[in-house]
Amino acid sequence: MTNKKFIIKPILIISILISVLTNSCKDTNPYDVDLSRVIEEPVIISRYEVALFEANPYDLLKDLEPYQEEFSFFIGEGLQTEQGQQQLFDFVTDRFLQELYFDVTEKYTDLTFLETELSKAFRYYRYYYKDQANPKIFTYVSGLDSEMPIKYAEGNIIIGLDMYLGRQYLNYERAGVSAFRRLSCSKEYITADIMKVMAEINMQSEINLPSNFLDFIIYEGKTLYFLDLMLPNTPDSIKINYTTHQIRWMEKNSKNAWAYFIDNELLFTQDRQIIRKFVGDAPFTAVFGHESAPRAGVWFGWQIVREFMRRNPDISIQQLLLELKPQEILNKSAYKPK
Repeated sequence: MTNKKFIIKPILIISILISVLTNSCKDTNPYDVDLSRVIEEPVIISRYEVALFEANPYDLLKDLEPYQEEFSFFIGEGLQTEQGQQQLFDFVTDRFLQELYFDVTEKYTDLTFLETELSKAFRYYRYYYKDQANPKIFTYVSGLDSEMPIKYAEGNIIIGLDMYLGRQYLNYERAGVSAFRRLSCSKEYITADIMKVMAEINMQSEINLPSNFLDFIIYEGKTLYFLDLMLPNTPDSIKINYTTHQIRWMEKNSKNAWAYFIDNELLFTQDRQIIRKFVGDAPFTAVFGHESAPRAGVWFGWQIVREFMRRNPDISIQQLLLELKPQEILNKSAYKPK
């Protein structure tokens, strides 16, 4: 009996060590790089909507003049002309916009959480783009601009906070915002949406002008891989705007769905109607059934780019975004879903 005990203990210890090592390897995040050499630069968000709607609409010149430099991007020379002042007056006295502003300030009394998230995201950004500084970031009331809740212009990021009031916010349905679009109208998506815009401005190259299905899905795949790098600890479901069920569906059905694309020779189709079925916003991918995930092509583009970068670790994010063509990425990825 004594001998058996001494034999069992080393075996147990070895088993535990193997288990720990295996689990630690599984848990390693390849995108979570060491930021110790990247200087922290806290993000400060300027709230234009507060300055504007808290001003006396009958004395906008007096109340907004102190903010003219800070919010010159929005105000411009508007305060100096009667026409500009009238436009601002019409905006701040609009009943619907006033309601949106009230709901925004009630939901977002404090944006410290977002400043913290963005400070971390842009620290990752500067790890890869060492010569770039943080953009200036503003919030405003957009009037429910569901097409462009985040804008980039003249080095500024502008956040339409009224597009992040929660998926159950009644004014979205009243304004005709689709049920699928409403799924990402909550605060968890703001940082990811901002970094998608940053990806787009770093992909402004002729090489990324899509003409066929493969071009479209690789473009989207590059965007989502950019998010992998900038938001390494953000769930994939937030990056791609999927529910947990939809993520699982794609993981379970990738082999058959990819076979559908290959068997039907869709990779090089230029038919925009067909392309839209697999990359456009929708509650599901129609040809795969009502339980399927939407934008299946986007998912595959993401996995192809991930696999390509895994196999080619010396390729920089700049090279990926600006130099590598979709066909080359697909070929060198040797992508084959399980």
